[in-house]
Amino acid sequence: MGKKHHYGYNSTDANAYSGIAVEEINTKFAKAQIIMTAATGLANILKQVEDWPVEDQIILAQQLMHRARSRSLRSNRGRSAEEVIELLNIQQPAPDDAECEQIVEEELMRKYGR
Repeated sequence: MGKKHHYGYNSTDANAYSGIAVEEINTKFAKAQIIMTAATGLANILKQVEDWPVEDQIILAQQLMHRARSRSLRSNRGRSAEEVIELLNIQQPAPDDAECEQIVEEELMRKYGR
């Protein structure tokens, strides 16, 4: 008989079932537990606020949406202006036209062997 894992799955049985590794089953089980815990938490919150006045429920919903939008915008914005400026702050002069032509020629030779 196979080794028991912390979620109670038998490794022999789990490996035989559709070829899924025990670790993958345990990971999926753990994720399902997190989702169920979150759903339970949400249900508890909704139960707590269901007796609130409608105006208070709307205010809560608006505040939650505002927070979610703020987080979403911050995470999707990418680098700040200061970070971009720092990236562009090169300590050497830009190449002149002749140097640019040389760089292009070298890259064409490297890429196409011309």
